[in-house]
Amino acid sequence: MNRSVFIGVRSGSTRAINKNVRPFLKDGTSILQNRLLQLMDVDCDEIIVSTNCDICIEQASLIALHDSRIKIVERPSNLCLDTTLVTDLMNHIVKHVNSSTIMWTHVTSPFISSKDMNKAFDIYEDKNSF
Repeated sequence: MNRSVFIGVRSGSTRAINKNVRPFLKDGTSILQNRLLQLMDVDCDEIIVSTNCDICIEQASLIALHDSRIKIVERPSNLCLDTTLVTDLMNHIVKHVNSSTIMWTHVTSPFISSKDMNKAFDIYEDKNSF
């Protein structure tokens, strides 16, 4: 297996303030925490959380205590702007990933389950095996 999962969460959302860290589920779990808990059931080598948000770092660090695959990467502020080019962010990401297959997932799609993500990895690898 040579799989990484990438989650980008930044502070500074203007449409939904603190959307990544505020309570989402009835028990107070945020969408970031929810996604990380889902990812604990994904067959991958590492889970990279890229953020400039102290609260995201705190929440991810607590879950990382239960899953050593979670790696928190502090993202430079110039890569956290509304004007940041996706290519610049991707160039930053690949410096921190240790595998050849990267799944980019979002915390704002909570209904995509770990089963769905495992299936996506399998389909991708099946279609790209040589």
